[in-house]
Amino acid sequence: MKSKYIIFFCFIFLCIAKTVYAQSFVSGTVLSEDGFFISNVLVYNISNQKSTYTDSEGKFNIEGNLSEELRFIKEGYERKSEKISNLYPLKVLLIKKPFEIEEVRLNVLSGNLLMDSKRIKIDNSKEKLEKEIGLPKLKGVQRERVPTVSNDVIVPLLFGSIKIDAVYKLISGDARRMKSLYKYQDLQEKVKWIRERIEDDYFVKFKIPEEKIGEFLEFAIRSNPNIISSIKSNKIEAVRFELNISIDMYSSRLNKK
Repeated sequence: MKSKYIIFFCFIFLCIAKTVYAQSFVSGTVLSEDGFFISNVLVYNISNQKSTYTDSEGKFNIEGNLSEELRFIKEGYERKSEKISNLYPLKVLLIKKPFEIEEVRLNVLSGNLLMDSKRIKIDNSKEKLEKEIGLPKLKGVQRERVPTVSNDVIVPLLFGSIKIDAVYKLISGDARRMKSLYKYQDLQEKVKWIRERIEDDYFVKFKIPEEKIGEFLEFAIRSNPNIISSIKSNKIEAVRFELNISIDMYSSRLNKK
């Protein structure tokens, strides 16, 4: 069985050697309306999330394929979008924004140094960048997708390409570790959800030591799928009922130890 995997991954690496140089890159120059080069323009590929900046002569080079969208962002200029219609060098013109004097707002200080510093100094650089690029706001916990052999190796090979990063993660075991980490994080989120809604005294009353509450909840969630569905439905009383079922099982385990 191992020999089959070795042959399979050897085949993949042979394909890598063939396709790694087939990556498409798009180059171009960014100019102002007056024909001057614009440096330090952020060039962002919406499809593959690659980015780069223009050099002192307004030139850039970025990984991209036909029909993908590039966005050009520079403070003081209007955002520009360009679809890649061919792989010839692009010529992009940025238009200056009208100069406006911003309204001056005075913050009334409370006298509490910690509180006032938080109100005055807010790091929203990430949100500002996402707004400039025009990306939609993402909901929930954002994670890197765990690659699979079928979706990230076999399917791309059928279309004559390969995802080198995905292959590396599968071979090195990173994909398996990512999956385990995400499962653990999900479990801890559910434990936190319960502990925020049920006091520790409730568990101590059933002779579960305070230092063992987290361990008990992990055991209950893993062994009783009804708890997960009740958490998703935001039904704390249903969760409490299901926990009561798991208490006897866990207590017997503690006694055996």
